[in-house]
Amino acid sequence: MLLDHRIRLSNAKIATLGERVEDVFFVTDEQGAPISDPSVCRALQQDLCKMLDDIQ
Repeated sequence: MLLDHRIRLSNAKIATLGERVEDVFFVTDEQGAPISDPSVCRALQQDLCKMLDDIQ
């Protein structure tokens, strides 16, 4: 799915703080720059939400 949007997962950080878990993912464009195009962000958000909804 990330390839469909031409983005990369450049880093992931997962931390557990007692009972709390924090997951942080850094996605970039193909050149390694932050994604700044609002339409790309919106489309990615919609596709991620749909995929997560389909899992449940």
